[in-house]
Amino acid sequence: MYRLKEAVVVYRNQNKTIVQLGTKKFTIVDEFSQFYKYITNGNLIDINTKKKTEKEYVNFLKKENLITESVKYVDDRFIKNEYFFEDINKHYKKSTYQDSIKKKHVIIIGLGGLGTIILQNLVAMGVMEFTLVDKDKVDFSNLNRQLYFTPKDINNSKVEVVQKYLFKYDSKINVNISKTFITDETIDEIFFGKEFDLIVNAADTPTNIVSIIAKRAISLDIPFITGGVGLRTGHFTNILSENKKIANLIKYQENNDRGKPMIGSISSTNMIIGSIMANEILNFWTNNKQCEQSRINYLNFENYHLECEEL
Repeated sequence: MYRLKEAVVVYRNQNKTIVQLGTKKFTIVDEFSQFYKYITNGNLIDINTKKKTEKEYVNFLKKENLITESVKYVDDRFIKNEYFFEDINKHYKKSTYQDSIKKKHVIIIGLGGLGTIILQNLVAMGVMEFTLVDKDKVDFSNLNRQLYFTPKDINNSKVEVVQKYLFKYDSKINVNISKTFITDETIDEIFFGKEFDLIVNAADTPTNIVSIIAKRAISLDIPFITGGVGLRTGHFTNILSENKKIANLIKYQENNDRGKPMIGSISSTNMIIGSIMANEILNFWTNNKQCEQSRINYLNFENYHLECEEL
């Protein structure tokens, strides 16, 4: 049996019934409130009904993705996710997004202001296996924008601190760590013998870090995303899932070398870019149609204007 999706809103306006889900809004002429009564009476919806009028209602609800299988979600930390995935699901069958995300293995390179925010978002989404790469120890200067770290963690390894935190948060999360500083010579030891579903670059050193990792994404055929935060702007790519698109990024990086990283950085701008990158990842995992473009996006933090450059 089926029911309306949790986020569907239904109301009357004169002789019309209005049905809304997110930005989608449907206005149905319903003189005697028959359709309104059918979908608001609290009963489950039988998609195999033999009644002609009800069959028409069901066909409309299925076509517009307004109904879903009536299932009871487990009351755990993912229950809000399940309702979200239910609402964005492009099919009336039960969403499998949460189960799929739990099986992902993501490597995040760089646990600074950007990397820790992306990590926290992916943990909350339900990713259950990570490989975290960062050679640095926690410094007082990290505490203004980087999650997970406290003054008690100063001089301790970043990846070890995060690994311990995530074990306490959810002991089922598998966290692999590496203190390797990535160069052309050391990149092999990080990727050798491992399988990843996504590579996230949130590091800014060495200056050719993006090219080093992008080349490895091409050789292993793994989707890739990278980003960074400056003083007045932040940048991020969409998910690059085809080798040609990643190769275009390498050429772009070689022609647009921005030199050494800036020292100044603030929490709010890192939060913005990190969350956008996490949302790009979510969209990639939940959209059936992958992005056909390869681009790098620049967000102006003063006016929130977004500029996109094709790669």
